[in-house]
Amino acid sequence: MQAGFHPPTAFGPSLKARPERSRDRGNDPLVRQRERETTMAKMAMAQAVLNHAQDYYDTGSWYVIAECWDTLSILEELHQVEERGDACFDFDAAAIAYFSEMIHGRESSPRW
Repeated sequence: MQAGFHPPTAFGPSLKARPERSRDRGNDPLVRQRERETTMAKMAMAQAVLNHAQDYYDTGSWYVIAECWDTLSILEELHQVEERGDACFDFDAAAIAYFSEMIHGRESSPRW
């Protein structure tokens, strides 16, 4: 055995560099930073939908969203709609409008 060399099992696992990890401590590669920012923006959008539902609990059917949905389920629904290509949610208002149409149905032209 060489001086200063210890087999990996003597002091725990060997500390080899992991290729999936950035060499800069605490800094993700730019791709992962963009993914995280996008996910955080979508999470904030889902939270905005839930907050809107709680604010308008007594108006229309928003109580259904407030009582039966959570932030993660709203986020999942937004992702599914975007994956299908039905809509692209760039702003909170678009996500709120989508859920409004979902629970209230599309408004038809007014009947006079």
